[in-house]
Amino acid sequence: VMYKIRNILVSTMLIVCVLTIIKAVAPGILPSFIIGRVDLDTQLYMGGFHVIRNNALISPAGAWGQFVISVFALYIFASVYNLKKAVNINKFLAICLITSCAVLLTQSRSTWLSFSITILISYYLLYKKGLVEKYFNISFLIFFSIIIFIIGKDLYSWALLLREHTAINRFGIMGNAFDLFQQRPIWGFGIIRFSSIDLYQYGAVIHNGFMYKLASTGIVGFIPYILSLLIVFYMSWKLLATTSKDQVIKTYAPALFIGYIACLIELFFYRNVGSSFMWIVMGFIIALHKINCSIESKIRLGSIK
Repeated sequence: VMYKIRNILVSTMLIVCVLTIIKAVAPGILPSFIIGRVDLDTQLYMGGFHVIRNNALISPAGAWGQFVISVFALYIFASVYNLKKAVNINKFLAICLITSCAVLLTQSRSTWLSFSITILISYYLLYKKGLVEKYFNISFLIFFSIIIFIIGKDLYSWALLLREHTAINRFGIMGNAFDLFQQRPIWGFGIIRFSSIDLYQYGAVIHNGFMYKLASTGIVGFIPYILSLLIVFYMSWKLLATTSKDQVIKTYAPALFIGYIACLIELFFYRNVGSSFMWIVMGFIIALHKINCSIESKIRLGSIK
C-alpha cells in the first residue's frame, strides 16, 4: 500500500515540477489557473513589481515546498532502499534533477532552505546506514553541487537580493501579527482575513504559521497546536531510532522524519492550515508509530520473535 501511495505522490510531484519549470521558462504557455496565481503577488505589487511568481497549482511557494520536498524525501529513501532490486540509477538522478530545477525556479528562499536541509540530512542518514555506494555518493554530490553552486557565480548575491522588499515585509508582518496577538492574547481574532483589520498594516497574509496561530486563535489554540507538532515530532524521532525489522518502517520512517522537518521549516515562512500537505505527513507518522508500537508489544509478549 505504501509503495502504491508513494508512486501516486511521486507522479504528482513530477507533474507539479514539470509545470513549474515550463511556467518559469515560458510563462505564456500555461494559464495562471493551472499553475501560478491568478492575481499579482500582493507584496510584489506593493514593491512596484508587476510579475506573477512561479508558484505551483495556485498555491504559495511554502505550500508547494511542503508537498514537493516531503514527497522527494519519501522517494529518495524508498528508491535507495530498493536500488539493487528495481530502481534504475539514471531514472533516479533524472527525477532528482527535475525536482531540484523546479525548486530553484520557484524563486523561494524558504523552499531552497528546506530543500537543502532535506537533501543533506537524507544523504547523511543514507550514508550512515550504508545504503549508498561510494560512486553513487560522489555522483550525487557532484550533481547537487552543480545545481546549487555552479548555476551562476552570483547565485548567493542574487538569492539575497531576490524579492528583498518581500523578505523585509515578512519580518514586518510577523511583528505586526505579534502586536495583534497582544491585543487579544486569549482567544485571538479568529480565522479571518487579517488585511480587513485596522490594526493589521499589510495586504498580505501572515507568512509565519506560528504567528498566524497566535493571532488567529490566541493562547487557547496555540498551545494545543504546538503540542500536536511536538508529539508528532517525538513519534517520528522514535520511529527513526527504532530497530524494528518491519521493512515499511525501516524504509519510510527516516523519509517521513525528514519530510516533517521540511514542513516545519516551511512553517516559519508561511501560515499552515488544515489543507496543508504537512497534515498528511503527520498522519503517516502517526500510523507508522501505531504499527511499530503494536509490533513491539507483540515482541514483548513473545508472539513475535
